[in-house]
Amino acid sequence: MTLTSWNIRGLGNKSRGHTAGSLVIRYQSQCLAIQETMVKEVSLPVLNEIWKHYAFGSIQVEASGRSGDILSIWRTDVFSLIMSWKRKHWIETVMRYHPSNIIVLIVNIYALHLENKKTIVWSQLSNMALKWLGLVYFMGDFNVVCHPEERLRETVDPISISNFNDFISNASLFVQPLTNSDLT
Repeated sequence: MTLTSWNIRGLGNKSRGHTAGSLVIRYQSQCLAIQETMVKEVSLPVLNEIWKHYAFGSIQVEASGRSGDILSIWRTDVFSLIMSWKRKHWIETVMRYHPSNIIVLIVNIYALHLENKKTIVWSQLSNMALKWLGLVYFMGDFNVVCHPEERLRETVDPISISNFNDFISNASLFVQPLTNSDLT
């Protein structure tokens, strides 16, 4: 199962779709979580540019203002959507993964910057993870890091880091090592 996440900071034109499509090909992605599309609705030509060789399904949460918009997109030959929920800061998708016939919960997240709002989101996501009996994947832009050295040239809030690490621990999650793309 190959899942990819990217804060694209704008998916309003076909060239950004082409770049996202290159990312999909490079990492052989089967599900792509995009944050900050910065468009009210991602057009079909842009979606086709991302998944040009595959049939796909998608769900989008529209932006409130110029940020917060989220897009989840997946190959329908690999995943079947069973159900989904759109929230202001995340998309939950329950999918059947065809190769092993397992049911997974994939959550695409774009977290807020304000710490007091993030702790509410962490609590809600923690409850979701603990109630789900199968595999769960949280991916996206959490707007926080686990360790200060993960932020280059930026100051970090130790309280925010602590709250985020508490969320990871309380939800019984583990952090998957990231692969950075040179496509951005």
